[in-house]
Amino acid sequence: MILIFSANFFFGQGKIQYSNDKIKFCDNTFFYQIVADSTISKDRILMLQYYNFQSSFNPGQSTISYDTCISLEKCEDVIRNNSATKFSHYELTGAIIENDKIWMHPTRSDNFRILEMNAFPYFESGKSDWNYTLDFGDHWGDKKWIEWEGRRSSVSKYKVENKEVSYTINNKEIKCVVIQADTEIPNLGRTNSIFYYNHDYGFVRMIFNTIDNKTIEFNLIKTFNDTNIN
Repeated sequence: MILIFSANFFFGQGKIQYSNDKIKFCDNTFFYQIVADSTISKDRILMLQYYNFQSSFNPGQSTISYDTCISLEKCEDVIRNNSATKFSHYELTGAIIENDKIWMHPTRSDNFRILEMNAFPYFESGKSDWNYTLDFGDHWGDKKWIEWEGRRSSVSKYKVENKEVSYTINNKEIKCVVIQADTEIPNLGRTNSIFYYNHDYGFVRMIFNTIDNKTIEFNLIKTFNDTNIN
């Protein structure tokens, strides 16, 4: 399977120690391979786009959209046809993108709703560890993975590994930091997430070990810059 990650942002320059220069936003599309149980999604493509405005449903956050497609060509058609006067997307959610950090919601439609119980993709410049607490309701439950009543709070503990790792995209080797994130949900269970982060490409690899002991993995394989979308 393939996941398209499309976003209008790049990240601060540097190696491990990222600068505090203002983040430069630019059109880009990132294509990921999905490694997951085939029952999770019948669509082969997911597309994410960034918009530099805040929405009423996510105060203080920029807006991102997700679209699901059966093929890369179908997602490219969405890009071609979605003009400024036609704003229609399958899923709208939020992200926080600042000089020193990036945090975003993963896609959480259909069976990807299970990712509500994992740590979200999150990087903070200059920090080796940090925590994030999320409060969520029982509408995120499903008999296919786990159900409960009432609200729960998850606590995710992020830790950056001490050494860089290499990641290859389009025959180009890039350096990434690896972020381990352990999430505990009292009286419900635990999840684990791993994020590879690069200052030019953002999250190039995202691995989610879910509440039902399955794995959803997104691996960057191509970017908009080497894709012709006319």
